[in-house]
Amino acid sequence: MLLAITPPNATPKVVQHYNALLGAGLSMLLLRLPDATQEQYEDCIRAIEPRHRSKVILADYVHLVPVAGLGGIHLKASRQKEWKHWQEVAQAQRIMVSAHSLDELESLPFCPDLALLSPVFDSISKGGYHANIDLDECRSRLPKLPFPVLALGGITPDNYPLIRSYGFAGGATLGYLAEQEDAMEEAFLRFARPEVLTIAGHDPSSGAGLTADVRTIERLGAYPLSVTTCLTVQDECEFVSCQSVDFIPALRQLLKHHKPHAAKIGLVASLQDVYTIADMLQEAGVRQIVWDPILQPSYGRDPLHADWTPDLLHKIFSYCSLITPNLPEAELLFGTDWEHKLQQVADTFHVAILLKGGHSANRDSSCDVLYQPHREAQSSRVPRTPYDKHGTGCALSAAIATALAQGETLSEACRKGQWYVDALRRSGKTRLASLPLSGERLKAEKLRRGKLQFITDSPDLEEILNQCRAALQGGVRWIQLRMKAASTEERVVAARAIRQEMQPYPSAILIIDDDVEAALRSDADGVHVGLDDLPPADVRRILGVDKIVGATCNRIEDLALRSLQGVDYVGIGPFRTTQTKKLLSPLLGEKGMAALVRFNHTLPQPIPLIAIGGITADDLPTLAGVGVQGIALSGIINHATDPQAESARLVQLSDQYF
Repeated sequence: MLLAITPPNATPKVVQHYNALLGAGLSMLLLRLPDATQEQYEDCIRAIEPRHRSKVILADYVHLVPVAGLGGIHLKASRQKEWKHWQEVAQAQRIMVSAHSLDELESLPFCPDLALLSPVFDSISKGGYHANIDLDECRSRLPKLPFPVLALGGITPDNYPLIRSYGFAGGATLGYLAEQEDAMEEAFLRFARPEVLTIAGHDPSSGAGLTADVRTIERLGAYPLSVTTCLTVQDECEFVSCQSVDFIPALRQLLKHHKPHAAKIGLVASLQDVYTIADMLQEAGVRQIVWDPILQPSYGRDPLHADWTPDLLHKIFSYCSLITPNLPEAELLFGTDWEHKLQQVADTFHVAILLKGGHSANRDSSCDVLYQPHREAQSSRVPRTPYDKHGTGCALSAAIATALAQGETLSEACRKGQWYVDALRRSGKTRLASLPLSGERLKAEKLRRGKLQFITDSPDLEEILNQCRAALQGGVRWIQLRMKAASTEERVVAARAIRQEMQPYPSAILIIDDDVEAALRSDADGVHVGLDDLPPADVRRILGVDKIVGATCNRIEDLALRSLQGVDYVGIGPFRTTQTKKLLSPLLGEKGMAALVRFNHTLPQPIPLIAIGGITADDLPTLAGVGVQGIALSGIINHATDPQAESARLVQLSDQYF
């Protein structure tokens, strides 16, 4: 994994350059600005695209981490003894520290998620700061530490491949990239990508197994290595048989010259082979080993491994970082899928278990549960999708291994793997999945359709459907379901009914107002939150980064906060008095909206602004002149004599002005 550190005097303009690197595969960015004010830190955070913020580590003002949805904190030596306090302040999943000797690392008062050790080579950014780390000592002592360590100091594309041989999990670079600000992306691409190894069977359909793993690893930004364990006779509809392949010579040769950052073990001819593979990987220094225990093919008739001893299983458990069984596999491996039993196995053998939720009876969502040693179990959900896919278990474990190789925490890697598989399931109606389009690209396409947003205004389901039907028939393609006094269950029912109305209109978008749970269960395109609702960072953790998160603003201070939170669009208003909201913020009018637009243009990442509140058709030229990107309205359609015709007229006008 590769971490970049911002120059100490970085401005928002400089920080913006790192967006391209994060998009190209940079594992993490340490935002470190010595002597900077909180306002300067906030401006630099705003310069980072929201989709990349989970990869950002913050060095100061760590209370901004949960606000902006950042990935973790860097603790100075003076803060390390109070690490629990700082973790609570930041609500951080990842804590990183720095050290200047192996002794410092070995005497830390807690186990961090990541550490930097410097100077490994002569520093580029600090003149006269020379290498002072015994690399031979690193080779023997670093593998014994329970956390990964990155080499810092003079890291370049030429010496970066060497540091893995000394026991480092990767490197951190400051000077090499900072000195090439105008060509930073080109400089970054000279670094080798993290290597991820898949050891699995060959599926002729390429829907599962080795070839599917390679596609996943490559697409997610790592370099794929592969070793074949068996040849199968199967396609996406039926598994017939498998023939074992002598994989040991190929694996031994590969590990001579490659040290993968992570490895995934898939289909094997016997569980003894799993043990042999895991033993070879651990001997080679591979720290992250993910085992996908394929005990029963999805479309096969017979179990693959009928007999094994508890002793053999226990040895396998002790080698693995993560095991990813579904419910039937958990019952075969552990005798039960009871929560306490899985947690007991995790604690005893120091192995994490991700219990996949695809076989659960819940019709709304699929829930994966992660059991980690001596930690509280974590659950994460995605909506149920109508199409089944061949090889989703393979894709999940390969995606998790890739995320781990790129420096993600285990819980974040499992969540990202779940989102990736969800995208695969949505890629088409056949059992063979296509590589999904970029979620960020799809979201950008949806946001472009948001220049005319229709908001429902009724507690009655039948009236809501009549409103939506008229709007859709008139050409409106963005509907926000607003049912202020309703329960989550009532909103879910309404959202599903609106989805039915939307079926003839594939480009239609559904946003749920103020109810994240309803948005998840109804598989809506996103959610709109007010200032007093769930923070956007928490919304993204629940719904995923590919869902739309909209928000409301009335003041410049609100817009500054929304920019820091990284929302996808902002509804600004009210423009004038409206009858559809009981608690009305101060009216903005043309002058107030113009002030918000001007401030928005000063932000490193301007946000699409949507005017709302008492808007009529005659206001569109004025609002377009002010500089907003669209309008949201309700009453003008709902109270029209012919709502469909009024919708068509507004669609035409919005196309003309926005």
